[in-house]
Amino acid sequence: MIANRHHLVALFSMIFTNFLFFGKDWCILHLTLVTGDVGAYAHTVLERKGQWQLIIISWRIVATTIDSSTYRYSNSYLQIIYGLSMKYKDYKKAARKHMNTCEVLEDRLKQISNNTELRKSLILNAYYLSGYVIECIVKYGIYDRIGFDKDKDITTLNNGKLTYDQNIRHHRFERYTEHLVKYITRPIPLISNTTDIDKDVVRLFKEWDVIVRYKYDLGSIHERHYLAFCNISREIFRIVSDNTRG
Repeated sequence: MIANRHHLVALFSMIFTNFLFFGKDWCILHLTLVTGDVGAYAHTVLERKGQWQLIIISWRIVATTIDSSTYRYSNSYLQIIYGLSMKYKDYKKAARKHMNTCEVLEDRLKQISNNTELRKSLILNAYYLSGYVIECIVKYGIYDRIGFDKDKDITTLNNGKLTYDQNIRHHRFERYTEHLVKYITRPIPLISNTTDIDKDVVRLFKEWDVIVRYKYDLGSIHERHYLAFCNISREIFRIVSDNTRG
């Protein structure tokens, strides 16, 4: 049912008041209003500009008179849903974390016989995480080499043809790797140099995306090529690390 005007005025007054309280650095991303016979609810999602911070504020009309001429409400607690403001050096930390996990998976593979479901699962997970090793260390290298402020949030990047929205936020390597090559002239396997790399390994590089987490079969590509991809991801990590500030 449609809430009466008293409900609506109360709810939107509360939203506006809280919006002013948080200040001009906050913007409303989403507003949901749910109404019913007895009460009404409002949920406001705020995002701090340039930050990865979401706050949900909820209000509920908990009682009204029979003629709805008066009302009272309860203002719920503030719930921080996601309070991380990511800096570009976090990319390198993430790359190292994924790389460590891949090494554990590969060590475990040495103890598992061929042609088992467990072995296949570990190989595919190593491939998936190795892609993240490449993604994270490349993005770290880009931010580092362009001299991006280490204290700024990564989403504020806007450097001519290189922006967070158009390039960095995407997972496919083709969306951003060219920007690393501009600053690191040393050949980087798979990214700027495919000499002596098996075509199936290059294919794995070109096809990698977050959706490979749903991959359950090695397909026509031999497991040695998956493992070669994992090894190259570590080499890329080393090359980028050697050519950045640390």
